[in-house]
Amino acid sequence: MTTEEKLQYFMNSAMEDAHKQQKQALEEYQKALDQIFEEHKQATLKRAEMELKYESERIRTESNKNFAKEHLQIRRKLMRRVNELTDQIFEEVHMLLNDYKKTSAYVDLLKKQISNAVAFAGRAEMVVYLDPEDADKKTMLEEATQAVLTISETPFGGGTRALIPSRNILIDNSFETKLNDARTNFHFSGGTIYAGK
Repeated sequence: MTTEEKLQYFMNSAMEDAHKQQKQALEEYQKALDQIFEEHKQATLKRAEMELKYESERIRTESNKNFAKEHLQIRRKLMRRVNELTDQIFEEVHMLLNDYKKTSAYVDLLKKQISNAVAFAGRAEMVVYLDPEDADKKTMLEEATQAVLTISETPFGGGTRALIPSRNILIDNSFETKLNDARTNFHFSGGTIYAGK
């Protein structure tokens, strides 16, 4: 299993575990909302039946208005909760990545990313950037990969970025970009959790 596969497996495992916990919380919250919605619906129907004889049209209009308003409020509450859960998931992933960056597997990943970038660039001029937090690894990585590395002025959460100016190519293997992509493609749908496209 390659380091990237290990990283992917690690990220998938962490995301799956977090998803299971968040799915259970979301299902419990959804059941409570469904019960509130059902109770509200029943109360509205009873009231409408009692007043139907005298004011059926007015009650129907009012009921529809209330239903739409409650539905909108429930959706807003649900969206707030989904956003909270998403934030919690990605905070957990961020903490797990910070722990991962303290391992030798992370150093191996950096070596592989640098070697792959050098191989891709061939003879073209290239600048390989390290995250400022990885400055202590610069000399060791340069010796291991025979590449000249630059410490980025802007933090990007780990990983590497390589720029090949002559081809106008950026190889972005930064954790920041990968997390942003994962968050962009992450959504809850009908109690089921999806991560990715």
